[in-house]
Amino acid sequence: MTIWAEAMAAGLHGRDGYYTRGRGPGQDFRTSSTVAPDVFADAIAALLGKLPLGVSDEVVEIAAGTGAVLAALAERLPPQVRLVGVEQRPRPAGLPGRVEWRDQLPAQVSGLLLAVEWLDTVPVDVVVDGRVQLVGVDGVERPGPPVPTGDAAWLEQWWPIGDRREVGCRRDDAWADAVARLVSGLAVAVDYGHLAAARPPMGTLRGYRDGQVTAPVPDGCSDVTAAVAWDAVQAAVPGRSVLTTQASALRALGISAALPRRDHPGYAATLERASRARLLLDPEGLGGFSWLVTQPGTDTTGSLEWLG
Repeated sequence: MTIWAEAMAAGLHGRDGYYTRGRGPGQDFRTSSTVAPDVFADAIAALLGKLPLGVSDEVVEIAAGTGAVLAALAERLPPQVRLVGVEQRPRPAGLPGRVEWRDQLPAQVSGLLLAVEWLDTVPVDVVVDGRVQLVGVDGVERPGPPVPTGDAAWLEQWWPIGDRREVGCRRDDAWADAVARLVSGLAVAVDYGHLAAARPPMGTLRGYRDGQVTAPVPDGCSDVTAAVAWDAVQAAVPGRSVLTTQASALRALGISAALPRRDHPGYAATLERASRARLLLDPEGLGGFSWLVTQPGTDTTGSLEWLG
């Protein structure tokens, strides 16, 4: 048995891990990128258009999954915009040639850094009654050692009360490291999560397999995920940032689920698109996810006022 963070890392990203075996979005669970990649790509293209000329040189997507959003962006953005997918899975078949595929983040990014449902898979430890929980590959837990000093400090600041708490400092560090690579532009993290005023008292750790929510089992055969403590992640990066819902962000970027008139040219295709947009805007579903839009450090290119 080992601590949850190590078990998650091995079960998701290890040699025989869930993602390294080619599983992920579009198979065991859905994301905005797989439900409506065309609609989501329209929003990302609109966001890139809000950056000044010379700043919108590239889009780098962390945890690019199937590459569907980058493929859609290849049809929407001029050829001089570099498109990069960062992913452990092999390069998807049929991905446009202009899309680069790599397993590590570039040292520098100029433009837009995008992470859709990445942070929820960055490992967390689980704490119950002041003890770090140990877990086996079968998902069975037992109490382990006392909480390390650094994790205890994080819990005291960000999650002081709860029967079962998840230590999110690794996520804070992961996002800070990613954003530190941004020379100019914006970083956008999209995920599900919570704030200090409403931390789930029993935690959020869970699994996904074959489209179903399951018990979290770090055996490499299913996804293991936990909601993001957004306020902690936001505080980890200096600079300007806005935390809002996906529905609000998409509407600010011109996405609408308005139904077309029946005499509208291309009625059927427009209706199908509106249906996909509705899924991304649904406040009880993907529309209720959060967008953390960050402009790092002292960079003042562009504006976040469009977010309201």
